[in-house]
Amino acid sequence: MVVINAGKLLLWSLNGAPEREVGAVEPRDSAIGWSGDSRYLFLQHNTPGNRSARILRLDIHSGKKELSHELKPPEAGAYIFGSAKITPDGKYYAFSFQRDRAILYLFKGLR
Repeated sequence: MVVINAGKLLLWSLNGAPEREVGAVEPRDSAIGWSGDSRYLFLQHNTPGNRSARILRLDIHSGKKELSHELKPPEAGAYIFGSAKITPDGKYYAFSFQRDRAILYLFKGLR
Protein backbone atom coordinates (compact mmCIF):
# COMPACT_ATOMS: atom_id res chain seq x y z
CA MET A 1 0.00 0.00 0.00
CA VAL A 2 1.22 3.52 -0.80
CA VAL A 3 0.89 6.30 1.76
CA ILE A 4 1.83 9.93 1.24
CA ASN A 5 2.36 11.71 4.54
CA ALA A 6 4.12 14.98 5.35
CA GLY A 7 5.92 15.10 1.99
CA LYS A 8 7.16 11.49 2.22
CA LEU A 9 6.07 8.51 0.17
CA LEU A 10 5.86 5.35 2.27
CA LEU A 11 5.25 1.75 1.25
CA TRP A 12 3.29 -0.30 3.75
CA SER A 13 3.36 -4.04 3.49
CA LEU A 14 0.11 -5.92 3.86
CA ASN A 15 1.92 -8.83 5.51
CA GLY A 16 2.96 -6.91 8.63
CA ALA A 17 6.48 -5.83 7.61
CA PRO A 18 7.43 -2.30 8.70
CA GLU A 19 6.78 0.60 6.35
CA ARG A 20 9.58 1.75 4.11
CA GLU A 21 10.23 5.33 3.03
CA VAL A 22 10.74 5.53 -0.72
CA GLY A 23 11.36 9.21 -1.21
CA ALA A 24 10.05 12.74 -1.04
CA VAL A 25 6.99 13.94 -2.88
CA GLU A 26 5.66 17.40 -3.60
CA PRO A 27 2.31 18.71 -2.34
CA ARG A 28 0.55 18.25 -5.69
CA ASP A 29 1.82 14.67 -6.23
CA SER A 30 -0.55 11.71 -6.12
CA ALA A 31 0.03 8.03 -6.84
CA ILE A 32 -1.87 6.80 -9.92
CA GLY A 33 -0.53 3.31 -10.65
CA TRP A 34 2.18 0.67 -10.61
CA SER A 35 4.36 -0.62 -13.42
CA GLY A 36 3.77 -4.22 -14.48
CA ASP A 37 6.90 -5.40 -12.66
CA SER A 38 6.05 -3.38 -9.48
CA ARG A 39 9.41 -1.62 -9.62
CA TYR A 40 8.01 1.77 -10.55
CA LEU A 41 5.20 3.86 -9.14
CA PHE A 42 3.57 6.41 -11.41
CA LEU A 43 2.86 9.79 -9.83
CA GLN A 44 0.73 12.61 -11.17
CA HIS A 45 1.90 16.15 -10.43
CA ASN A 46 -0.62 18.89 -11.25
CA THR A 47 0.49 22.47 -11.83
CA PRO A 48 -1.24 25.30 -9.96
CA GLY A 49 -4.72 25.77 -11.39
CA ASN A 50 -4.52 22.29 -12.96
CA ARG A 51 -3.73 23.77 -16.39
CA SER A 52 -1.28 20.91 -17.04
CA ALA A 53 0.21 17.92 -15.27
CA ARG A 54 3.18 15.61 -15.44
CA ILE A 55 3.28 11.87 -14.98
CA LEU A 56 6.47 10.88 -13.20
CA ARG A 57 7.92 7.40 -12.90
CA LEU A 58 9.41 6.75 -9.46
CA ASP A 59 11.87 3.89 -8.98
CA ILE A 60 10.89 2.52 -5.55
CA HIS A 61 14.35 1.03 -5.00
CA SER A 62 16.45 4.12 -5.70
CA GLY A 63 13.88 6.89 -5.14
CA LYS A 64 14.80 8.41 -8.52
CA LYS A 65 12.00 10.17 -10.44
CA GLU A 66 11.89 10.67 -14.19
CA LEU A 67 9.35 12.32 -16.46
CA SER A 68 7.09 9.85 -18.22
CA HIS A 69 4.47 12.09 -19.87
CA GLU A 70 3.32 15.73 -20.04
CA LEU A 71 -0.44 16.21 -19.88
CA LYS A 72 -1.95 19.29 -21.48
CA PRO A 73 -5.57 19.88 -22.44
CA PRO A 74 -5.97 20.50 -26.19
CA GLU A 75 -7.05 24.12 -25.81
CA ALA A 76 -6.47 27.19 -23.71
CA GLY A 77 -8.90 27.74 -20.86
CA ALA A 78 -9.29 24.04 -20.11
CA TYR A 79 -8.04 22.38 -16.97
CA ILE A 80 -7.27 18.85 -15.85
CA PHE A 81 -9.44 17.27 -13.19
CA GLY A 82 -9.20 13.95 -11.45
CA SER A 83 -6.45 11.39 -11.71
CA ALA A 84 -4.95 10.22 -14.96
CA LYS A 85 -4.97 6.52 -15.79
CA ILE A 86 -1.86 4.81 -17.11
CA THR A 87 -1.16 1.31 -18.40
CA PRO A 88 1.33 -0.83 -16.42
CA ASP A 89 3.91 -0.55 -19.23
CA GLY A 90 3.66 3.27 -19.06
CA LYS A 91 3.03 3.61 -22.81
CA TYR A 92 -0.60 4.70 -22.79
CA TYR A 93 -2.52 7.09 -20.60
CA ALA A 94 -5.82 8.91 -20.40
CA PHE A 95 -6.93 11.98 -18.51
CA SER A 96 -10.02 14.14 -18.17
CA PHE A 97 -10.26 17.86 -18.71
CA GLN A 98 -12.98 20.45 -18.56
CA ARG A 99 -13.61 23.59 -20.53
CA ASP A 100 -15.41 26.50 -18.98
CA ARG A 101 -16.86 28.75 -21.62
CA ALA A 102 -18.70 31.93 -20.90
CA ILE A 103 -19.78 34.97 -22.86
CA LEU A 104 -19.58 38.40 -21.34
CA TYR A 105 -21.78 41.14 -22.80
CA LEU A 106 -21.07 44.80 -22.14
CA PHE A 107 -23.94 47.21 -22.62
CA LYS A 108 -23.35 50.95 -22.61
CA GLY A 109 -25.89 53.74 -22.42
CA LEU A 110 -28.80 51.72 -21.05
CA ARG A 111 -31.35 53.57 -18.94
